Amino acid sequence: MSDAIKHQFWLLAEVRWQILRNSLRVKGKKLELAAQIFAVVLGAVIALALGATLGGVTYVLLAKGKTRIIPMLLEGIFGAWILGPVLIEGTSPSLDFREIARYPISFRLYYLLNLAYGMLDPWALLCLVWLSCIWLGIAAARPDLAAPAALWFLIFAALNLLFNRALFGVLEPVMNSRRGQEALVAGLLIFMMSLQVVTFTVLPRWRKLIRPALEKAVPFIHHALPAGFVSRGLLGVNRTDSLIALWALMGYGLLAALVLWRQSWRNYQGEVSSEAPRARLAVQMQPAWNLPWLDASTAAIVEKELRYARRDSRVWVSCLGPPLMAFVFTTGYDFMRETAPGLNVRMSTVYTMLTALLLIGFAQQIYNFFSFDARGFQLWLMAPTNFQRVLVGKNVAVGLLMTGSYAVTTALFVAKGGISFMRFLGVTGGFVFGALAMFAVGNVFSVRFPTKFVPGRINSEKPSVVSVLIGLFIQGSIVGSLALLYYLTHRLGMDLLPVVALPLMILLALKVYLFSLPAASKYVQFHGEDILAVLT
Repeated sequence: MSDAIKHQFWLLAEVRWQILRNSLRVKGKKLELAAQIFAVVLGAVIALALGATLGGVTYVLLAKGKTRIIPMLLEGIFGAWILGPVLIEGTSPSLDFREIARYPISFRLYYLLNLAYGMLDPWALLCLVWLSCIWLGIAAARPDLAAPAALWFLIFAALNLLFNRALFGVLEPVMNSRRGQEALVAGLLIFMMSLQVVTFTVLPRWRKLIRPALEKAVPFIHHALPAGFVSRGLLGVNRTDSLIALWALMGYGLLAALVLWRQSWRNYQGEVSSEAPRARLAVQMQPAWNLPWLDASTAAIVEKELRYARRDSRVWVSCLGPPLMAFVFTTGYDFMRETAPGLNVRMSTVYTMLTALLLIGFAQQIYNFFSFDARGFQLWLMAPTNFQRVLVGKNVAVGLLMTGSYAVTTALFVAKGGISFMRFLGVTGGFVFGALAMFAVGNVFSVRFPTKFVPGRINSEKPSVVSVLIGLFIQGSIVGSLALLYYLTHRLGMDLLPVVALPLMILLALKVYLFSLPAASKYVQFHGEDILAVLT
């Protein structure tokens, strides 16, 4: 590699370091850096623990002669590496790589930098660690497979990198348009619901007819995927298997490299997907909403928030996830009890768990109320209205979405007839307590740790690590207090304990919420410019 190319790679790493240094100039970012270091250390410990588990399982099973563990683990690594960085946008590199195309570099160097930039993804590094741990397990159990496994795993890692970059390039134009994003989210929700329906209703009823087809289809799909060819080359009994696997992997790699080459060439020539909203030929004004118990200003804020929420795929997933799971569970509950009478799954327990999942699902929106105001936060500062009213309007908008999702979930369980009135009161009281507590924390987090979010962009900014870590602690405290209350209710046999304790907990959460409004408003009064700098 020439010195010029090495210099370009060094500049790419220097760009990422400069981005980090510039971010520390904003007030509060040093605390953010400390939280990120803690999160990285904690994530590394968890990743190494999981990698050690994978390596240990590989060693134990291979020592017993069970080689089927290798194909299963490779399939998991393949799926995680390909889909992980795409689905979890927050772990993607924060630099838009298309900006590199503006510099006077050759296309060959641009293509190599594009590949190398994929290796900077934390998820890719995590998959490499797991793959290395699996190799260590193979080397310890079967020393004769250590060298071949290292070669095949190296090819496998390079192929996964190509596939990931190519898939990311295919999905990015789709995610950069609102219709494409909505279609992708709708397809994901339909797939999740169909998978649950097939798992809990279709397969149990028609397993005798479907099982022979699955027994033929699953091995065929596995052997046709790259992980299957790597397993065939590593565990094959003759040289023919290795040659077939090698040629197949080369074909996969060539196909992915050509697709990435075509994508990179378009970006290099200046053809990028538009991220600006489509211009409208006419502006049509509609009367503002009139909501009961709210004045005109607050109702306008609620309307604005709900209209913006329609463009956020996170809101769709948070709203529709619990009702879809409740629908699948309630429709297949009777058949599940018939086919598995020993499986004691209470409907009231699932109802409580789905309510807790609903609260957790909205945490990202609650802890970052100003995520949609990247280009308009200064309007809140200039608006002739109290900033507390702005927070109330945003709270009401998210509260309406949460209440609607909870109402549909509750209606499905009540229609099934497996929820007692006391359980309904207890879960509803816990839902109100949890929502008020999260809103109180969210009002403070939204002004102290704001994060910009652009709907439709696959490379939006990552959420604040400080708010995520403290938010997890707050949510754990909320869920833990409710779990302790229900445990004492059943342990002591005091069915009326939630009726007495929950109103007191709700009043306490309401008091904290009312305190958060002036506290957050006062912080904005003195640090509005700092918040504006972060959001813009």
